[in-house]
Amino acid sequence: KHFISRAFGKYTVKAPTNIALIKYWGKSNEDINLPLNSSISLTVDIEQFFTQTSIELNDEKTQLILNNEPAEITGRISRVINMLKSLTKPENLEKKIKIESSNNFPTAAGMASSASGLAALTFGLAKAYKVNISMEELSGIARLGSGSASRSFFGGIVEW
Repeated sequence: KHFISRAFGKYTVKAPTNIALIKYWGKSNEDINLPLNSSISLTVDIEQFFTQTSIELNDEKTQLILNNEPAEITGRISRVINMLKSLTKPENLEKKIKIESSNNFPTAAGMASSASGLAALTFGLAKAYKVNISMEELSGIARLGSGSASRSFFGGIVEW
């Protein structure tokens, strides 16, 4: 479950975190982050623990603000951006992206902040780029950045 709002060309998305109950061990395909074996996770209540990400297309510069600090756009994030750009209309290809993202829980505390962050990023970029695909397809794109991100698209207990 994701909450999204739109104001003046800025899309704001909330994505829940998830906690692995049974972890995967290794990957069968590193390029698309497919696990060697299944894992089971619990999606946490989006009102309690979430990442909020705002996406704004512009003509100026691409930037990432993470927890109120400028941050580098990593390869994981670039993979998601590039995949969604490949699905957008030609007029969006030259647009720059301003990404502002923050967690309402501690980063690197074992609560899958990268999973909720990449899920929110993927969902928000899809809206900004006007890419209309299923949640399953979006979760596959988010998985390019973080395998666990695919689990933050679905509520309750999720198998990946």
